[in-house]
Amino acid sequence: MVDYIRAKVETIKRYQSRMACKVVVDDVVDVERIRYAVGVDVAYKDDIAFAASVMVDGLDGSIVHESNSISRVYIPYIPGLLFLREGAPMLNVLRSLIKHVYGRSRCIHDCVIMVDGNGMLHPRLFGLACYIGILIDIPTVGVSKSLLCGTIVSKSRDGSVMLNGREIARVVEYNGKRIYVSIGHKISLDSAESIVRSLMHCHHYHHVSGTRAERARAKKSAPLSIPLPEPLRLAHLAANALRRSQALP
Repeated sequence: MVDYIRAKVETIKRYQSRMACKVVVDDVVDVERIRYAVGVDVAYKDDIAFAASVMVDGLDGSIVHESNSISRVYIPYIPGLLFLREGAPMLNVLRSLIKHVYGRSRCIHDCVIMVDGNGMLHPRLFGLACYIGILIDIPTVGVSKSLLCGTIVSKSRDGSVMLNGREIARVVEYNGKRIYVSIGHKISLDSAESIVRSLMHCHHYHHVSGTRAERARAKKSAPLSIPLPEPLRLAHLAANALRRSQALP
């Protein structure tokens, strides 16, 4: 499988370039009606992926629902092709959470997904968050802790990331640390930045699944070295707590 993927890298890159044209870069719902934000992250132990998604109520910061899964991954990390490795684990937990909260058929107008990874902040404008957004069909935002590509210029409050003359991300600085916010799908860059900023200031110690000792260890690890919007912070803690709590197959 690994050799096959590496042999097909150029084909996969062309797929990303084609799919980038399908990314919707405007708000498809009234962002004022968005109440819930879901963070999704994956932790690893060798080739075992521990994925977690956490839904947070933006009104009071409480956790609405949490979903997690454990799966084996067969594809290594390849720069620019993270969706091949993390796409399936993330989709598993997101679909489980959405089914639990919304059921099968309800049209979702009050939720945004936050992915620990890039959206359009990508050499081919199609990162992990774009892949997740198109398949899950919910407004999606990419949040990255490192700058994959592009050049930072000062056009917004903390800066914009430009690539080939196009603004592809916003820089959000918090406590002296930077994160990079980009469109995943069905949301504008202005709205993505605004939502992320609104969730950077509510770092409370919420419930994280696991034993009392595991929750205590998770709390000690917060705040993270690089601050994240609350749903992603909680998803990060939950994924790592799950990894610590499980014996490998």
